[in-house]
Amino acid sequence: MSVWLEIKNKLSVEEVIGEYINVESSGANYRCICPFHSENTPSMMISPVKQIWHCFGCGAGGDIFKFVEDYENLTKQETLQKLAKKAGVKLEDKHIKKDKRSQEEISTYNQGLKLLDWSKNTFHRILLNTLSDRKNPLTQYCLKRGLDQNIIETFQIGYAPKQNFIIALADKYNLDKSLLFDIGILGKNKSGYYKDKFIDRLMIPIFNQKENTVGFTGRVLPWDTSENRPKYLNSPQNEWFNKSEIWFGLNLAKNEINKTKTAILVEGNMDVVASYNYGLKNTIASQGTSFTTNQLQILKRFTKNIQIAFDNDNAGNIAGQKLYNEASRLGFEINKFHIPKDYKDIDEYLQTKPEISELESTPYLDWYIKTNNLNFISTNSQIQKQQINEFLDLLINLDSLSKEQYIKKISKLTEISIGTLDILLREKIQKQPKITKSSQVQGGAVKSNPKTDSQLNNRIRVSFQKLIAAEVNSKDLSIIYDLLKYQVPEFEEFNNFDNYLSNKQQEIDLLKENDQNIKDKSSINSILSSLQHILDQNIHKFILDEDLKEKYLLVKNIRI
Repeated sequence: MSVWLEIKNKLSVEEVIGEYINVESSGANYRCICPFHSENTPSMMISPVKQIWHCFGCGAGGDIFKFVEDYENLTKQETLQKLAKKAGVKLEDKHIKKDKRSQEEISTYNQGLKLLDWSKNTFHRILLNTLSDRKNPLTQYCLKRGLDQNIIETFQIGYAPKQNFIIALADKYNLDKSLLFDIGILGKNKSGYYKDKFIDRLMIPIFNQKENTVGFTGRVLPWDTSENRPKYLNSPQNEWFNKSEIWFGLNLAKNEINKTKTAILVEGNMDVVASYNYGLKNTIASQGTSFTTNQLQILKRFTKNIQIAFDNDNAGNIAGQKLYNEASRLGFEINKFHIPKDYKDIDEYLQTKPEISELESTPYLDWYIKTNNLNFISTNSQIQKQQINEFLDLLINLDSLSKEQYIKKISKLTEISIGTLDILLREKIQKQPKITKSSQVQGGAVKSNPKTDSQLNNRIRVSFQKLIAAEVNSKDLSIIYDLLKYQVPEFEEFNNFDNYLSNKQQEIDLLKENDQNIKDKSSINSILSSLQHILDQNIHKFILDEDLKEKYLLVKNIRI
């Protein structure tokens, strides 16, 4: 018996999935809201007998390994290790994928992780010991900031003492100072000697998605009035800490983000801590006003809905605008999270112990119009022109209906005709890289649009499986399959239709069990018509092949 099967036999699919989302009994099966696409009516079925799950809305499906892998954004190896531990199955060396790096590199990297974790634990213990003294200035500061022992332990917050404490411990325990320098715990003075990098700072550890400590943010404390000491001191970029791939707090927030389908984006790590402390547990930070497309792509695996809650200053507003432009291009829905103007940031606001229910968010563009209202209606033509141009830039990536709605709003506000605004927007769009329904041109090469492709491929996959469940002629299905392989990457994984069917039979059976109207003729013909239309749109992919061209003509004439 394979280790994968051994684990599956020891874990029930409904219990594993039930630890992540709410599942309800539905006859012999279970039904739930699919966490992999937006829906209000449950379309995901779980079969205890077959030990599989399948969504009849977006086409996602598989076994316990596939669910945990996709839900937690893990690799197959990480999923195997997680579920093996849960099932009490011991993995042998042959089951653990070997790292491609040299053993020396792996050893150094792992030693670095151990030192980072040791540093985190050391700083944390120091702070916990300090908290026992209620009169200590550090304790008083923590209490004032709402950092009680519970939140300190949740985020593993610590304290770096004034002396070269880490250096002293490194000497005492014969630790590798060179590696402590490489991971960013030690620095060097002008003479080249090692010194503690973090001195007299509140230490906030940064974790990656594997729960490993990879870096720190050290916050200066209020009694330090040195002008040359930055308020926040971060770990340097290195092999362990890659800022462009990390959202601070995502390790704690991911389950709440999956639950609420929304992520609140703030600037600072302390903003995340304060938000979490007051119940906003789906809050993460880009660690400053800068962010990367890579970070957004990582976040997109968890949600497509974000609420921007950057600081109430000019830098925060500019960063929010840049984030909106990039996030809208990637298909995010973006709202603006309202922080009252009297407060610098969400951390400062939450320290006033407000009612969280009073906090609101609105569509980002609506907030933008309201905030810049005076510029839109300015009698200074240059100011008004600049404001309108900036706003039109924000509309470029919207769908047609939303563009029209906002053009009407601005036209009414500025008294500039809809036609003029529409022409200006079209000119801006034409200057962008050309985008087709399923691809975008960049630098002369065609690059697929992940959002559009994914949605279309899901629709095709579900439609095709419904035809199979409806018991459409297998010869016709085989021909359709041969053509759809040029559209859906998943279909290319199987040599032919028979091979696909044998691998997907359990999903098809589950579909039959839960759709009593699966053989409705009008529904079948509607699906066929839809697939024929999709093939029409992608005819360029196979029309030059005479055999495929003949199959295409046959498919065009299929009717039930």
